[in-house]
This record gives sequence, C-alpha cells and structure tokens, in this order.
Amino acid sequence: MNGKISAVYFSPTHTTQKIVRSVAEVLAQKTGKNEVDVDLTQPGERGGKLTFEIGDILVFGFPVYGGRIPQLLEETLSKLECNNALAITIAVYGNRDYDDALLEAKDILQAKGFTVVAAGAFVGEHSFSRKLAANRPDGDDLEAAVLFAEQIADKLKGGNYQDLDVKGQRPYKEQMPKLPFKPKTNEACTNCMICADGCPVGIIDKTDAKIVNPGCIQCNACVKTCPVGAKCFDDEPLLQAAAMLETNFMPRKEAEFFL
Repeated sequence: MNGKISAVYFSPTHTTQKIVRSVAEVLAQKTGKNEVDVDLTQPGERGGKLTFEIGDILVFGFPVYGGRIPQLLEETLSKLECNNALAITIAVYGNRDYDDALLEAKDILQAKGFTVVAAGAFVGEHSFSRKLAANRPDGDDLEAAVLFAEQIADKLKGGNYQDLDVKGQRPYKEQMPKLPFKPKTNEACTNCMICADGCPVGIIDKTDAKIVNPGCIQCNACVKTCPVGAKCFDDEPLLQAAAMLETNFMPRKEAEFFL
C-alpha cells in the first residue's frame, strides 16, 4: 500500500505551516505518495482522532513554547493511532532555542507506535517580537526545508530506521507557567474579525473584537494579523521578555537536521 504524507501542524502565525508544507510537498513528490494537510490551529480541529496506517508518513510540526511542545496539543497527540507508520518531527522556534521540544515530540510519537525517521529544528519570527528572526522563515529557510525533505527521501530509500538521536534532555525543561495576560484593543479596531477567526483558543468575541475572554496563550496571532494594528500586549513582563530576547538572541541561527 503506497500510503500518504500527512502534514499535521499547529501554526497560529503561519510560520510552522510554511516549513511543514514545504517538507511534505517535496516528500510527496519524491515518494509518489499523496499529500494531505491537517491544520490543528483552530480549536474545532483538535478534538478528533488521527489514524495512520503502514505506508503513511506523518510530518508533525509545532511552534516551540519555552522549549517544549505547546500544552494545548496534548489531547490531540493522545488520540493518535499508529499502525506501523513513519513520522518526521519539525520544531519551529524564535531564534532562542528549542531545548527539549524535539526530544519530547520523538518520545510522544514513539510511545504511540510511530517510527521517527527524522527531525528538524527551524527558525520562525518570534511570537513576542517583530525584530527577532524577523520575517522568517525566509527564502533560505524554505530552501533548507527542501534540502531536509530530499535527505529524508534518500533515507527512506535505504530503509534503515535505527533509533534517531535528537538534541534534548530528560527530564524535559519545565513547562512555561500559564500567564494571565491578554491583548488590548485600541480605537483603530474596525471589528473585521480577522483576529477572532484566527485565534487558536477561540477567546476573542465573534461580535465584538474588543472583548477577549480568559485563556490567552500569548501566541500573538491577533497582533500580527490585525490589518490596522489595533491589537497589542502592553503588560510589563511581556515587554521585558521581548526586550531580553532582542538583546541576547539576535544573531541568526540556522536549521538543524537529525537523520
């Protein structure tokens, strides 16, 4: 059975989506398998069961939150069903570090029965900043994604899937604490609802975008997609975190592959 390439991703600001789709498209071309996209960004897309069969390849991508997989993906990952399928993990981080995220992803997928054949860490614009890794993934990052996919395709031809060694430590880094902060809305807001439609936790009111309920994960999707710049975070701890990151982690980092 030929199987399929499943590009499965959580991507509030679309950086992870770009990398995962690039990898999956090249893999589909190289292997002759059909490609399907599974976007887990919206709340309604994360409740179902994802089933994979022998011959399938899961390309699983996620943004790194404090060196870990986003906690809101835990339920979805717990429902994965694997029947001897292969998997590739992709972590996208904001130019600081991805810490234990790739190792955590590998451990989770292996525990579900997948054989993890490759892992990659890529850089995307940091959610807290427009300066840190600005406008990434850029052309060079997407070229790296294509190279990664080509190297994976070569590995698949060889069929040697020994235990993959990836960066990270156990026990994993502690999860970031949940923060009480949520975005503010200024008078420039036109109530276009782009922010409400794109919110990955569904907390922005669908009739009045100025109303933001508890549960924000500070992904900044609303800030970065607002066409009039009406959304912002002005909480001092977040401003300090952004300033620290921009002071200490501006030098460009490149993609890392584990094969």
